Amino acid sequence: MKKASLLCSLLLLFACSSDSDTGGDSGAGETQKFTLLVAPNEGGTVSTAGGSYTKGTTVTITATPNPDYLFDRWTGSVNSQENPLELTINKNENIEANFIKKQYELAVNIEGEGTVDEKLLESAKSYDAGSRVELTAVPAEDWQFEQWIIDDEVITENPLELVIDKAMSVDVKFSLATLTNTGVIDLGDNLNPEELTITTALGSYSVNADGSFEVEIESEIENQTFFVEN
Repeated sequence: MKKASLLCSLLLLFACSSDSDTGGDSGAGETQKFTLLVAPNEGGTVSTAGGSYTKGTTVTITATPNPDYLFDRWTGSVNSQENPLELTINKNENIEANFIKKQYELAVNIEGEGTVDEKLLESAKSYDAGSRVELTAVPAEDWQFEQWIIDDEVITENPLELVIDKAMSVDVKFSLATLTNTGVIDLGDNLNPEELTITTALGSYSVNADGSFEVEIESEIENQTFFVEN
């Protein structure tokens, strides 16, 4: 009887063990899922913020830059410049879309004698889009600032403030400064001031009734000749 009981116990133990092994495989067919997180930095947006995806799913993500920005690259668990980006989900992913400001050239062309000081007011020869730049025309000795020309527009204010929203070319013009010179002509008895004209390199000028005159001369020329015409 003891042998029979022992045999029954072994058979029962074997049966229980077999049932337990069969039940352990019940979770092997469950679908694996992973998390995708997508975020943009300053300067743009992304087509999806991510979510939970079944293993092997392919997700397409598009980065769209804001005005004045360019898409640069994806970083994080993915390092790529592809856009749109196709990503096959086989693990948890956390990626970021990176954008950079557009940059524009500012060219300054000088006519005459002088310089231009460039001051970045807000954000060099390349400036980030949207930068505010102050240009100050500084004439050389004996010269004077005359005007800026931008896209055929004449601007006489100085300093000049610009917002860089495209590649720009600025022309600045300096001219020789002028001085006012005065004098008196001895009219005597035979000269009529109304009939007199004084001519310099800059133009012709009349003579006052008392023989006095006022003319403009070029500042850098030390010796200048006045012609009195009767």
